[in-house]
Amino acid sequence: MSAHTVRRARGRSIRKVPRNKHIASYPEPGVAGVARPVLIATDGSKVAGSAIRLARIMADSGEWAPEVVTVFEPLPVSVADVTLGAPAPAQVQAITDSVLGLIKNQVRRAGGADWRLSVEFGRAAPGIVRAVKERAAELVIMGLGEHGKLARMFGAETVARVMRHVNVPVLAVAFGERQRPFTALVAMDFGDSSVRAAREAYALLQAPGRLHLVHVRPKITAIAPFADAEWDAMYDAGAAHGFERVKGVLTHRPGIDITSEVRRGGVVESLLKVATRLRADVIAAGSHSQHVIDRLLIGSTPAHLLRAARCSVLVAPPLMPASD
Repeated sequence: MSAHTVRRARGRSIRKVPRNKHIASYPEPGVAGVARPVLIATDGSKVAGSAIRLARIMADSGEWAPEVVTVFEPLPVSVADVTLGAPAPAQVQAITDSVLGLIKNQVRRAGGADWRLSVEFGRAAPGIVRAVKERAAELVIMGLGEHGKLARMFGAETVARVMRHVNVPVLAVAFGERQRPFTALVAMDFGDSSVRAAREAYALLQAPGRLHLVHVRPKITAIAPFADAEWDAMYDAGAAHGFERVKGVLTHRPGIDITSEVRRGGVVESLLKVATRLRADVIAAGSHSQHVIDRLLIGSTPAHLLRAARCSVLVAPPLMPASD
């Protein structure tokens, strides 16, 4: 990504935070008056129930058109060195009907009885990814897990696997959430994916709400401590410029404030501290790359946030360039 020089001092170039030349043309999530297609992935658990409740709220506002997908994983064919016999078809059908009944009741209780429910077969993450592509969903909603470390880790792993292979934002809803978020924290590096994350998070909020943009200055590792007051001032000025440009492309929403700050320290640690201070309902971040190969780990920041945050997490990739 290119950067531009703003002035020279003591014979050296001082540069702003990298500029995103496409930022002004970045589209809003959805079109005014048109409900966007949203895919909810559920396994019938209480964790997934939080995602369904949020989808119902957004559907009632006319902003989302939800569809539900569940994935049936095949029964194991062996254990240790013992090959298992194929289960009776009647047993397989009974299990399938039981799980489907559970999920239909879950969706109906949340008020989504009219939503389409479809079934994929295979492993969970690939099945969800396939459903996203086939249905041209613009957003994926999943449950993230309870606050216990083990439950959170397993929930985060499934979400992370989906995020690695889709080119739409994924919102992992924290267990127990029952309303539309008021406060969202966005990790900003001023690249395409973080701008998209800001727009997605902004669209989620209800008034009185707050979108808080946070840029964490990169650590400068050197044998001697780095201390340059002029460089610091210019860096902060560049970040302030970046914040203003992002704010300028967000369509004004009455009752939603947009604030910003620059932090120093570790990225994840800084974001979690700010989220705790603000009692944020959502932390949003970009996944940095358009290419799946470059997103196999979806970036260290989103992956760590999924496992450590005590609130919902939204991760957005940059938009793919239009094909000729």
